[in-house]
Order: sequence, then C-alpha cells, then structure tokens
Amino acid sequence: MTRYHSILAACFLCLASAPVLAAEAADELATALKKTSSWESYRFTVDSKPGPGTGGELEGRYQKGRPLACKADRIEFFKQGDAIVYLDGGKWARSRRGTLSDPLRVLGAVAKVNAVRLPHEETPALAKVVRGVKKDEKKEGGRTVYRADLNAEAARALVGTEHKDVARSGTAQFWVGGDGAVVKYVVTVRVQGRLGNAEIDGTVRRTVTLSDAGSIKVEVPEVARKALD
Repeated sequence: MTRYHSILAACFLCLASAPVLAAEAADELATALKKTSSWESYRFTVDSKPGPGTGGELEGRYQKGRPLACKADRIEFFKQGDAIVYLDGGKWARSRRGTLSDPLRVLGAVAKVNAVRLPHEETPALAKVVRGVKKDEKKEGGRTVYRADLNAEAARALVGTEHKDVARSGTAQFWVGGDGAVVKYVVTVRVQGRLGNAEIDGTVRRTVTLSDAGSIKVEVPEVARKALD
C-alpha cells in the first residue's frame, strides 16, 4: 500500500469513528446531567447577562422539601411555590402581586428570584434538547468539558420571557466534575429581531455553577415561614 493510500485509509477511519465518538460524548453528558438532577440539596449561583431586574448574579440554596433560599442584590429571600418573602429593614415582608407593588428598591431582585430556574429541574430538560455534543480533548481545572448546539426551539425554551420571540439559536457548555455530575453550565442564545421598539442583534448568556451537593441545610426563620403561608 502506498503512503497516499495509507493516509486515505486513515482519513476514512477517522470519519467512520466520528459518529461513534459523538454518540459516546452525548451519552456521557446525559449521564452527568441525570446525576445532577438527582441531587436533593446543593448551592448554586446564576449569572445572567443581560438578565431580569438589573442582571447580575443570584445565589441560591436548595434542599428538597424546604423553601428555596436566595440572595439577590444583597437582599435575602425565601421562595415557596409562587410565594416570595424578603428581608427589608430587618423585617420579613411578602412580595406583592396584582395592583399592589413592592418597593422600587427590591423590584430588580424580586424579578431575579421570580425568574430563577432550579438547576436540578433544568438539567434533565437540557439533556433532551442539546445536539451535536462534543467532548474537549483537554480537561479544564480537572473537569471534563462538553459543548453542544441548541436549535431555535430549544433556545426559546431556555431564555426569559422577554427574549422568546427573538431567540434564534444557541450553544451550551457543560463542566463535569470528578464525581461524574455537571457542576457548571453556560447557555448562550443568539437573539435577533425586533424587541419592543428596537432592533436587536446579540446574545444573552446564563452561567450556572453548582456546589456542596448533599450538604446544604435550609433553615427558615419562623417569621419568614409565616409570611410564606
């Protein structure tokens, strides 16, 4: 066999193995996302740019069967179902809806808490919509990195209400830790079209980090609990 034929054969072998490697990467990522979705307690942060309220980061603590604890714009919150309470001036107050409104100073933070998606609930959905999963050859900080594409339908499902009509496509990146669970993911969505009175063409990005799986305890002060009821 000539050198030319050897190179040609090697190329065909690479092309043949590519779908297999892609399928393996997709299966590995699906397993990691499923493991994260099974966590019963954890800590997380969500950084949305741009985002609800004034954008920026939200910190959360989740424990199964307990209200969700959040901190946004340096304000403490608890959320249970649709009910939200916040600490303002040393007192717990319930967020108001309908014709009444919360104080202007808390509106941005309340918007972030209302918009939060619990990572253990979102990760199974992500496993169903990612396409073209690829696994990076090199690890990043000891973590395995996967990259995937999102079609327009998936992109619309993963952005906030304000961007659904202009979401066109997207990408997602996932970092899997040594225990085989996803510990960070970034969803980037291309937005293009008319939003209100403006034409936009750009991206919205949401970065979610997770930690302390299985070790988080959410303690709710009695006054805050009563306000949630």
